[in-house]
Amino acid sequence: MGAMLYVDRTGIPWRYLPHDFALWETVYGYFAAWQKNGIFDQLICILRQLVRPAEGRNGEPSACVLDAQSVKTSANVPAAGQGIDAGRRGYCFAASTPGAGALWPLCDPDTPDLDEDDDGSEDP
Repeated sequence: MGAMLYVDRTGIPWRYLPHDFALWETVYGYFAAWQKNGIFDQLICILRQLVRPAEGRNGEPSACVLDAQSVKTSANVPAAGQGIDAGRRGYCFAASTPGAGALWPLCDPDTPDLDEDDDGSEDP
């Protein structure tokens, strides 16, 4: 778990994990399995229900703040290559409850799983 937190905190690629930790393949294998099995989602729920009451709040948030970002395309891209990505369906973004300082992932149920085609052969 310490190695996973290190990768998350520093933003380094898995392959650059310092030698103080287990081999990156081992750490990533556990990470991928835990993510697939919903372990991190369960941890988020448990932590939310511990942190919010400790702050005098209800364990379940009643409101959230949503933010979006638009990125302009380059003027060097032909007009035919600009516009809506027809292959992208649905949406996926993060929400934050006021004062909580934590992000909760939100996805449209029709959004395909971004990892479903990942065979694990490439460095994430």
